[in-house]
Amino acid sequence: MKVAIEFFNRPSQSHRHEIASELAVAAWEKVLKSYLHKAKHNIFHKDGKTKDFTTCRNAVRDYLYASHPEFDTTSENLAIIYEYRNNSAHFYGQHLDAILHGIFAECVSKFSHFTREHFKRELLNPGDAGILPVGFSRPIQPEDFLSVESASAKAPLEVKRFLKQLHDAGERLSNQGLTPEHSILISFRIALEDAKKAHRAQVVVAVDNSNPQEATLTVAKHVTLSGELKLTSDSKAPVVKLVEEDVWHYFNLTYDDIKKFMKESLPHAKLNDKFKSIMNNAQRDVNLCRTRLLNPSKPSGSKQNFYSDLIYQHLIERFPV
Repeated sequence: MKVAIEFFNRPSQSHRHEIASELAVAAWEKVLKSYLHKAKHNIFHKDGKTKDFTTCRNAVRDYLYASHPEFDTTSENLAIIYEYRNNSAHFYGQHLDAILHGIFAECVSKFSHFTREHFKRELLNPGDAGILPVGFSRPIQPEDFLSVESASAKAPLEVKRFLKQLHDAGERLSNQGLTPEHSILISFRIALEDAKKAHRAQVVVAVDNSNPQEATLTVAKHVTLSGELKLTSDSKAPVVKLVEEDVWHYFNLTYDDIKKFMKESLPHAKLNDKFKSIMNNAQRDVNLCRTRLLNPSKPSGSKQNFYSDLIYQHLIERFPV
């Protein structure tokens, strides 16, 4: 792995990313097989050849699933490094230095952590593990990201699939609750600052490559809140503007949905006067219930109550098992 780092950090080295990924995969393959051998897991095929990288990676992931669920992030990172190594010929000239730097830096960090955790050895001293961005083909400027055109719009299909794999891996890990504490790459953030208040970032920009055919930019005001967000009439509370679609995105449960929840999740509870009283009180809590007019231009017309998913916890607390 030290040699892989050395190649990656050479700014004038031709094909340095390709060479570094090859060496990094080789280093990881040896460490993974060592772990499996230590765990008495057979790493050989019947013909005497050792099992391939992906098979060993999956076997280690299965071994560590219960005790070290965060290894899933390492497994995803290795899958992406391996994919890049196998298809690196299609990536030449694609200016993915920032992404590759982030992926490789996390690969090295996880390698160091894995050997320390499972072998009690420091195969990489802190001074040897520095992954430098000095090889970026050009400085990374905010203007590069503030564009209406995807940076990968004209990239080969293999590159688009690689970016899609990166996005999907992050989404899977996020759904498992493993991010942002654990990640598959060192990320970059760009903030556009107010010239009059240079110490305070005003805009956060995110690039969405979830569709391999196109990318979109999301620009949002960065608001820091000291607690959870609630609807309130307090004039001193931070002001956040919500359009109607935002409100009904969260208040999307009907009375029938709640009755179904009661029957399936709280079968011991009765839909009696106590339940009706609780629901009537909930309708006065703006964090639990909102009333929507079927015709907004007629305030006295037909209306319907919609509830947020906070109503579930509200009911569970009032109908304990």
